[in-house]
Amino acid sequence: MMHYHHLPVHDRELIMRAFWAAILALGGLWILLRPNAQSWLSGAGCYFRTPDDLTPDQVSRLDRTLEARRQAETAPQPWHRWLGILALAAAVAQIVPAVPYAIPYAVFCLGLAGSRWLSYSSMHRATQRRAAALVRRSPMEAFQPFLMLGVGAALASVVLMAWVAPLRVPVAAVAIATGLLIWIMWQIASSRALLFGNDPKMEYAVDRRIREGRVMNLALLACAPAFVLVAPSSPLVPEVYRSLTDAAFWLAAAAFFATAASIYILSRRATAEFERAVA
Repeated sequence: MMHYHHLPVHDRELIMRAFWAAILALGGLWILLRPNAQSWLSGAGCYFRTPDDLTPDQVSRLDRTLEARRQAETAPQPWHRWLGILALAAAVAQIVPAVPYAIPYAVFCLGLAGSRWLSYSSMHRATQRRAAALVRRSPMEAFQPFLMLGVGAALASVVLMAWVAPLRVPVAAVAIATGLLIWIMWQIASSRALLFGNDPKMEYAVDRRIREGRVMNLALLACAPAFVLVAPSSPLVPEVYRSLTDAAFWLAAAAFFATAASIYILSRRATAEFERAVA
């Protein structure tokens, strides 16, 4: 970052605009060409890796449970394509000098969070219509303290950037997007278990594993907007804000990478707990 800081401000902005434009364009193409991949982003899909050491009978039970789950949660989500179009439009706007450099990315973050909210709402409505039985559980089972700390630090890094006058509008948009993603995480973590009554033991274990996976996916997604906003923006702000933006950068980076490491550890633990639960 030392050489980047020593470049003229105009050159830094050009590099940053090109970086964000590339990220947005690639993201838009990915969304449009692989719409099913958004299930990972929203936490709305039923992606589930079958443990290798399950017996054939357990694998069969797992397949039946996952199919029932997919049928219960299936709902059309036509807005996914619009998110990809928004990303491409933001990429074009990003290279227009008259457009403030952080605005297109901030608008995309709002669109991304809104799309995740629509996905969660659609999934929740479908579940409520088709659930045979629902059991309440503690949200702390899925929303682990390390994840809370990570997403909280990411939101705090955005709030720090709110003191930087040139970035207040995009920072407000990213803060709203981050807050909405955290709210969705809490809603998923505090939702009731979806059981059908055919195989309660397997259904409960699957529900817990899926819920934990969705919360972890959204935790990493909630940390990303802050990091991607703060990291390239900090060298562009006036010198008077430099200490503030540096603090925000290190906080956002720590939040993102610590959350990624926590997710790796928690995923391994959740997989082991699932295997014990269905044994």
